[in-house]
Amino acid sequence: VQSPVRAEGGAMATRVCWAATALVLSVAAGLSTADVPQGSPRTAAPPTTVETFLFTPDLVDVAGSVNVERGVGRGVKDPAAVLTPEHPWETSLFFFHSVLEVNNSVWLYYGTWTDEGAYVCVATSTDHGATFTKPSLGITPFRNSTQNNIVLVLTTGSALVTFGAVFEDTRTGVDPSGRFKMTSEHGGNTGMDLWQSPDGLHWTLLRPQALPSWFADTQPVVYYDPRTLEYRAYGRLHAGTPPGSGSPRPCPGAGAVMRQIGFARTSDPAMANWSNVTEIFGFEGLPECVDVYNSAAVQVHNAYFIVPSEYRHFPSAFSHAAATTNDGVLDVRLAVSSDGLAYDYVSEETFVERGVGDLDPHATGDGWHYTGDWDSGVLFAARGYVETTSHLHLFYWGTQRTHGDYPRIYAYPNASTGIGRLTFRKHGWFSYNSVGSATAKLVVGPVTLPPLPSSGTQGAAPALAVKLNLQSSVRGVVRLGLLDPATGQPFAGYDANSSTPLVAQNSLSASIQWLPARQQQGGGVKRARLGPGQSVKLSFEFTYTKLFSFELEWLTSARDA
Repeated sequence: VQSPVRAEGGAMATRVCWAATALVLSVAAGLSTADVPQGSPRTAAPPTTVETFLFTPDLVDVAGSVNVERGVGRGVKDPAAVLTPEHPWETSLFFFHSVLEVNNSVWLYYGTWTDEGAYVCVATSTDHGATFTKPSLGITPFRNSTQNNIVLVLTTGSALVTFGAVFEDTRTGVDPSGRFKMTSEHGGNTGMDLWQSPDGLHWTLLRPQALPSWFADTQPVVYYDPRTLEYRAYGRLHAGTPPGSGSPRPCPGAGAVMRQIGFARTSDPAMANWSNVTEIFGFEGLPECVDVYNSAAVQVHNAYFIVPSEYRHFPSAFSHAAATTNDGVLDVRLAVSSDGLAYDYVSEETFVERGVGDLDPHATGDGWHYTGDWDSGVLFAARGYVETTSHLHLFYWGTQRTHGDYPRIYAYPNASTGIGRLTFRKHGWFSYNSVGSATAKLVVGPVTLPPLPSSGTQGAAPALAVKLNLQSSVRGVVRLGLLDPATGQPFAGYDANSSTPLVAQNSLSASIQWLPARQQQGGGVKRARLGPGQSVKLSFEFTYTKLFSFELEWLTSARDA
């Protein structure tokens, strides 16, 4: 799905793309089996009385919005990598990794590779991923010792088998023995394996080759979607090789551009009976020597995100890597979707930029890498995220190397490789921004008003509040009107001019309400009665402001004016 580019006169801007899933685990900090929740299967949560919305494509009324454009969030990188290889089983710290928020700690799963085998390791953090500890687990032998942080051996010997991602299975009624699930490549790139664990540490094979060849070549991601009550899988396809679609595109002087992102689904609790794999995101519209890599797919409230790397292929004559026909650099983009199927880029901006560095075109062997920042060559986003009350933390793998020295180059001692962290404001994935000095108008909806809270409603007529996550300059002003979806007109007493303006605010939860009838222009206006389950549209009018998300909430302490 592609929304129109801004045109003369202030029409809508940008394109949308992304898919996402929240991974909040009810697991205590630390890495002891006794710390992990056991017992009865998961039960359904009660309906929420506060609804949080990101500005997904299905919500934005393009025709009714003017002077706005969409932009990616701007994260701040930590000054150095938060995890680097240091042990013999970490000879090569591989591309793909995933994070889970586990109560008061963060678990980071990452793949490593040596001549002795391919491994999945775990590190933990109690400061939201600023620093990590690699615990001695006593689970998996490596060179006759279990004093390491390895949780799974994917293969022994020098063959490379890639780790995918870990997620908590949030399906109602899931067996506690399979509370955690993992994906990986099946040996020889012949499919995707599924693993399960009661505690995130001890893993058993659940379903070998659950999905077909090549799907697991590039970090297969699976999660449970509570909105559609199904498991969703995102992996790699190749154009021209079924089930990939279309044809590879020639890249002058290099190998063909062919990478795509594929999708499959199943509602089977046993995670069998998957649908046919279909392409959902490809290289159409990109420059001739650029294609897309991993998905890092997640779901956040009403939004689905993918965080793909775009791969710029070098001409073979330019490359001095081991694989000259498969060499180049990668950075990270952001795409959004309303349903996890149709994605579009949020904008043409890079979401995670490569570090500053230079590549000597005459260098060879171990010298063929960027100099400068540790992450100036290749980047891959982690699957998952960490969210606090005020911030969003994303993680990414980076290196000074180029793609063509895969996989041994990531162990070269003279070129940095590690996992980094970015910090955004909460819900700071992307925003809708006012353009220039003219008043912007963003029409959203319809949305359904949430249920009333179970307590505090007696004797008090509830008042609706809209809490807005926004960033305004000192020039910025925001007002809000509530519209009747049937007529497109404001409900009586809920026009934008009657709202309490937000002036020069930079807030995660700035509350907009409407003046009592006696204080509104003209006075004595009988305010329309709004109630739970009612559909409304929201018309934001703003200047010098970025809008990230909003919440709908009933306030029961306010008098109904």
